[in-house]
Amino acid sequence: AGDYFNVGSRLHRLTTNASTNGSGETTLSFEPPIYVAPADNAAITFNPATCTMIMTGDTVGEWNSNQNKIYDEKTFSAYEVF
Repeated sequence: AGDYFNVGSRLHRLTTNASTNGSGETTLSFEPPIYVAPADNAAITFNPATCTMIMTGDTVGEWNSNQNKIYDEKTFSAYEVF
């Protein structure tokens, strides 16, 4: 659970752990739902997931680092662009 994957350009997150049957098949639970169903028995390849995001605000900030080039924590809010 918690792994991210893409279907097309949409980002999805597994909500439960997957376990396979004797044939190596599994059922995946994830959010958000897929609106176009893949073909039956289609293979899924998990690569580093990516998506295009837009920040929700116009907050401008500075990225500060210490002498070891370790940056301070920074947070922001964004939403996925389809």
